[in-house]
Amino acid sequence: MGESSVIGIETAANTVNAPKPLLGMKFNSHEEAYNYYNSYALLMGFGIRKSSVNYSRKTREVVDKKFVCDKEGYKPNSGKIEIPLQRETRVGCKAMMRVKLLEDKSWEVTGFVEEHTNHVLSSPDKAKMHRSHQQFHKTQRCKEKKSMTANDPEFYFAIEVDSSGQRRSVFWADGRSRASYLQFSDVIAFGVTYRTNKFGLSFAPFTGVNHHRQSTLLGCALLADEQEDTFVRLFEEWLKCMHGIEPGAIITDQDRAMCNAIHSVFPTKRHRYCYWHMQKHIIDHLPTLVSRYGEQFQRYWGLWCNSSSIEQCEGYWVEMKEKFDINEEGEGWLQIVYKCREH
Repeated sequence: MGESSVIGIETAANTVNAPKPLLGMKFNSHEEAYNYYNSYALLMGFGIRKSSVNYSRKTREVVDKKFVCDKEGYKPNSGKIEIPLQRETRVGCKAMMRVKLLEDKSWEVTGFVEEHTNHVLSSPDKAKMHRSHQQFHKTQRCKEKKSMTANDPEFYFAIEVDSSGQRRSVFWADGRSRASYLQFSDVIAFGVTYRTNKFGLSFAPFTGVNHHRQSTLLGCALLADEQEDTFVRLFEEWLKCMHGIEPGAIITDQDRAMCNAIHSVFPTKRHRYCYWHMQKHIIDHLPTLVSRYGEQFQRYWGLWCNSSSIEQCEGYWVEMKEKFDINEEGEGWLQIVYKCREH
């Protein structure tokens, strides 16, 4: 190839449409070659790592580099009997790309093996979990955040990994949050936002209210999913971080997995549903109920929701059931609201 074939690459993020490497393809440096192959790997569903490197006998400069699939080779046998903490991830994959330094200081692809014959490639949403695609861990900004433990002795963080060693969830709280919790732990609000961050993880903050009626952050997490066991691990970690002191009450939305986890970790604490979320559900469902049961239903609904005591609330429910022939054992939204009335 001629000089015009030299490809300039700034970062892997800038080459997300990188096509399959070809023999003779050229790069400005071996770092650019690595980034190109890594971008190609992200599209295909695998991670890479740097393997062999050869040096010039005269100048000792790097003249040949090899990049391989992260499942290449096998873990060396130390001869010791070890109890594995996680499953082995290297399975002897032969996929690789090799580049060589030319006289004009460009780097040419001299070897490429495309096939991954002994393992399954990752799905698009899992491919980014491979170590080579988690570039944010290597940035100076990230290093500065990890150094917070040195600047703030009370800074607390925990990382959950899966059986293959890939990061799933992260929790952290600084010293100020931990100190604030000791004073403002009577009522805590917890919720999960949509996956709008660049890592594709759900953001989950713990929030309290201080003596100025201002919201105060009491820890936060990035969650890989919103399953019950994930919430259980998070709440247990948060409780450990907060000196083992349980909150007086917790406010959440009506997510079933979240509710079950709260009842598991904080079985004796008050758990209440967020008023804003409840009002949103009422706006969505009340018109349908009025259409089904008639205009009078809205009046009884208002009396029921604004009851001043438990006895009055139960009395209005009995009246509503009889007047509108409501089946209490039904699975509709109205019946669910009644069954969850203690919240």
